[in-house]
Amino acid sequence: MTICTIYREEEFSPNSVEKDKLILDAVSNNLRKAGHDVEAHLATELTPSMLGSFDIVFSMARGVHTLALLREAEKGGVKVINSANGVAQCCHRYELERLLRCKGIAVPPEEGENGVWLKRGDIPTQYKEDIVFCHTEEERIETIKAFRQRGIDEVVQQAHIMGDLVKFYGVEGTDFFHIMYPTDNNYSKLGFEEANGQAQHYAFDINKMKQMTDFAAQIAGIKVYGGDAVVTDKGTFYIIDFNDWPSFSCCRDEAAEAIVQCIIHNS
Repeated sequence: MTICTIYREEEFSPNSVEKDKLILDAVSNNLRKAGHDVEAHLATELTPSMLGSFDIVFSMARGVHTLALLREAEKGGVKVINSANGVAQCCHRYELERLLRCKGIAVPPEEGENGVWLKRGDIPTQYKEDIVFCHTEEERIETIKAFRQRGIDEVVQQAHIMGDLVKFYGVEGTDFFHIMYPTDNNYSKLGFEEANGQAQHYAFDINKMKQMTDFAAQIAGIKVYGGDAVVTDKGTFYIIDFNDWPSFSCCRDEAAEAIVQCIIHNS
């Protein structure tokens, strides 16, 4: 197969530019070892005619222009992973949150007794100010005003859930699923992990979590995914964030193998 890989635009990789590059490179190298012809490109290098010359495209890109090019390539018969339509849906946090709620995915309620999180709903997080924890109603009102002053009208509101913060990584349609407790490794992307405190490692059904996150991926229309969940002391869990193609930095080798399986199976 002839395969095109597309790096994520730097503005959509806050504090993770190199990590995002490494997972794409790992997948590309594994595909080459399997005998496939692979070309790696920046999103800015793409043209419609270029994309149409490949059998399959796997892309981490999130930019509006790039997604439009990928949609046209898909219409022309090129297989794209993750699907441009799916990525666009994941990038629109407000719409994805609504859809997951409608389909019965366990996401936090909008109201709670321990404060709420407000997240910009139009595009993926780019700055720390795109996610704000509000302890009081006054803080919530002021934060919404601040979002609107920045031109952000769609805001996702989630009640703060007490429990273990867990990062999950999956490839839908494969056996691969990995979880990581960020506080065990002093991992932090934007500094919000500390809100839930040190992980207590509450028992929960990891197979059930994989089933739920695979279902969320099917709803969103993507194959490669990641996100965050909170596990309570009773073993219930809530998906607090879901996105396309994370960096897989804690499980890169295993993830790269699973992604290659996914690409070949769906070619």
